[in-house]
Amino acid sequence: MKRVLTRIVVLAAMVFVVASCRKDDVRTVVIRVPGMHNEACVQVIRRALAPAQYGVKMDSIKVDLENRRITLAYDSMKLSLKNIEFMIVKAGFAANEVPADPKAAAALPEACR
Repeated sequence: MKRVLTRIVVLAAMVFVVASCRKDDVRTVVIRVPGMHNEACVQVIRRALAPAQYGVKMDSIKVDLENRRITLAYDSMKLSLKNIEFMIVKAGFAANEVPADPKAAAALPEACR
């Protein structure tokens, strides 16, 4: 009887561990992009985030040009907020407190400088 009870406890623990493993952790974040002026800038940023589609939910991206903010959802098990900020920075725009990459900023389309 003790052996059966031990097996049941071990089996229950294994089920709990397997069931509790997270496969994704989707979070929503607002990123300030002060240099984002128009739709051309938005397209540059979308292209910069596209390779991150493994973590960024591309259909969740909402752009507020008036306040120069992007709201998006991402899977924090695959990508961090800093990764997203640096993708935007490498596209030539400042993101939150991270300054823009000067070379990338110089290569932006005229409408985004």
